[in-house]
Amino acid sequence: MMASSSLSSFIWTFFQTDPDDDTYATCLLCKSRIKRGRDKRSFSTSPLMKHVETRHKEDFVKQKLAAEAAKQQKDTDSKPPPPKKQKLTAMWTAQLNQTQFPEAFTPHKIWDINHPPAQAINRKVMGMIALDNQPFTIVKDEGFIDLMAHMQPKYCLPSRRYFSETMLPHMYEENRAKAFALISKAESLSFTSDIWTSGTSSESFVSLSSHWIDQNFTRRSLVLNAKHFPRSHTGQNICQMFEDMFDDWKIEENRRHCLVRDGATNMSLGSSLAVSHYQATAHERCQ
Repeated sequence: MMASSSLSSFIWTFFQTDPDDDTYATCLLCKSRIKRGRDKRSFSTSPLMKHVETRHKEDFVKQKLAAEAAKQQKDTDSKPPPPKKQKLTAMWTAQLNQTQFPEAFTPHKIWDINHPPAQAINRKVMGMIALDNQPFTIVKDEGFIDLMAHMQPKYCLPSRRYFSETMLPHMYEENRAKAFALISKAESLSFTSDIWTSGTSSESFVSLSSHWIDQNFTRRSLVLNAKHFPRSHTGQNICQMFEDMFDDWKIEENRRHCLVRDGATNMSLGSSLAVSHYQATAHERCQ
């Protein structure tokens, strides 16, 4: 909650307090978190003033003038000015009101995280992170926060943890369901697979992609797995890995047409135990 002594300051037009830590306030223009003080006894609006005056000078000047005009109007209420002066004051106040801080930026206008438009943007951000292989920390980058605040001032970027623990699992399950619905209609599927070691570590990974022709004679392809493979690369372990992936996607043996793999002996043995297999032409030419 905001300290009552601070509520009268016009600077709160630009800020709302952090619900998790009231020693911080969040700028409604650029979403920056500004420290207010160590505790309630040391809270001050000076850091907030400095931030808005430096980063959003034009809006700061407009709102400050509007606040001063409102205060002047309040002070003169008890003693009405002469008709001519009263008319000038009304004109000045009307002009300032037209340039006041937009209503869209007031605290009560920020969308809740579950608000449909906010959720739609969350999905787009999550999609961008996945498609472009971006780190979750991008949602903490000042430039990205600035961009999102400019594009939609009512939207507040959720935390990195929200995207990694809520949005990612939810969208994964959604897309897995769509993929399962597609391959479940295929009468026969072919596959490609490879095992490789990461260029930045000694960890191994395995892939499995499916390929088929649908009822409209349209070629379809889906990456079903790209997973960590820490076990020893024996033919038996590779065979079990393939069986586990086929079972995970409910691809029965009678729907497994063939598998194209590399020329490694262990891959040849492992795939021969699970499905009909062929060596990739590119690998044959390299030998």
